[in-house]
Amino acid sequence: MSRNRYILVNTLISYILGFSLFCIFAQEESWPFSHFPMYAKVYGTEFSRLRFYGITEDSEVRLDNSKYWHGLSTTNIDRVLPKIESDPERFIAALEHLKKAYFLAREAGAHSGPDIKGIRFYRCYWNLSLKDTRKKHDCHKLEFRYEYMFAEGG
Repeated sequence: MSRNRYILVNTLISYILGFSLFCIFAQEESWPFSHFPMYAKVYGTEFSRLRFYGITEDSEVRLDNSKYWHGLSTTNIDRVLPKIESDPERFIAALEHLKKAYFLAREAGAHSGPDIKGIRFYRCYWNLSLKDTRKKHDCHKLEFRYEYMFAEGG
């Protein structure tokens, strides 16, 4: 390889790596190779999801795994519940469905969770800043959203 070509190739590689590092540390997406909406723009510095807790006689147990919901995804539950909370009839029906799913999964042996008396939901917020040193599962804010107690007889 000629000396000029070697210098050109190394300059091009250095430019690509340098610009990529700049974008990472500046937390910007001004790079032509990442024009996809998923990566091209940050829509905020905070992310939130619902967290599910089962209410027992004396405490609450975190139910953050899909194994507790007999085929239902926690992501889908998180998307649907806030959309239907303004319609009490549909909301109660959805919570009853979650109750049935929990106990069906328990009977099927998918989990060995406790006998819960109700479900409590919190909205958990994470800071998406690189400066946030918390572990990924630690919320920086937990906000109470709903509580649904089951009728006697489970």
